[in-house]
Amino acid sequence: MPPVMVCPEETDLLAFAAGEDLSSQLVAHVAACPHCWPAILRLQAEIGCLRSTHSRHNPAPQKSAVQVQSEPTENL
Repeated sequence: MPPVMVCPEETDLLAFAAGEDLSSQLVAHVAACPHCWPAILRLQAEIGCLRSTHSRHNPAPQKSAVQVQSEPTENL
C-alpha cells in the first residue's frame, strides 16, 4: 500500500505560490499532487491581482525637492 500523501497547510501553499524557498519535499509534493497544483495556480493568480492593484494605488514614490537637492552631484 503506498504511503498516504498529506497536503501542506494553506500557508505553505501560499509561500510556494509567492516564490519563497521551501523544502524539496514540499516542492515535490506540490508538483505531483492533483489537489495542491490547482491551489497553487489559484493563489498565484490572486497574488498577481493583489500586486497589480497595489501598484495602481501606490505608485512608486516621487523624489521630493528636498531629496533631489540633497543628493550628491558629479563634479564635471
